[in-house]
Amino acid sequence: MAETKNPPREREYVTMANFNEWLDRLAREREEADRRREEAEAKAEAKFLKEREEFKRRQEEADEKFLRERAEFKKQQEEAEAKADAKFREERAEAERLAEKRMEQIDKRLGKLTNRIGEIIEHLVTPNVLEKFKKMGFSFNRTARNIYIQDKDGKTLTEIDTVFQNGEDVMIVEVKTHPTTDDIVRHAKRMTLLQTQNMYPGLNLYGAIAAAVIDDETRNFAIEQGFYVLEQSGDTMKILPDDPDFKPKKW
Repeated sequence: MAETKNPPREREYVTMANFNEWLDRLAREREEADRRREEAEAKAEAKFLKEREEFKRRQEEADEKFLRERAEFKKQQEEAEAKADAKFREERAEAERLAEKRMEQIDKRLGKLTNRIGEIIEHLVTPNVLEKFKKMGFSFNRTARNIYIQDKDGKTLTEIDTVFQNGEDVMIVEVKTHPTTDDIVRHAKRMTLLQTQNMYPGLNLYGAIAAAVIDDETRNFAIEQGFYVLEQSGDTMKILPDDPDFKPKKW
């Protein structure tokens, strides 16, 4: 399913006074988006089931017609029956071939998606990226991937894709092939959770979004929320904003 671009969002400024209200509103917006998506998925599924039933009905009718015709002309038109059988086999083989080709295309797309995410993660831990952060004042000397944050009962609260860390700072990186503003909102909630759970006591907690492709609206929104944006550029990653005056948000 193709990703739906979010409607333009007006610039807003979040203060400590309205932070909780802002989070609640974002949660409501997310719930509404989930509801609409679920409705769309339900409609799509209903349509698919209806079309499948219609196809099945037509196929059954075609099979019944084929059997009747074969029974009627079997004695007098054996040659015609043989041709009809051959045509049926050809059509079935063609349908199977098309179905197999479709599955190959889906597998290929999934493979490309997996490879793209792998490329992003590989680029994240290259010395080139760490050197760029160093020029911004972050001398990271440790990296980690796929970290699961759990509560005292062992329930997973959130997952972290990649972490950069040193003795003073920690950068929490969310990796997406094509992030949306909803992904930015979820990452902001993740940062707040890490802060409230005191997962990195005594360290300065920062956030970043890593992407293969990111549109201008989402990129600007992420920067407005105080995140760095790591965007794939050829065989490396570029870090935005490229502005010495940018102050990332510290959670």
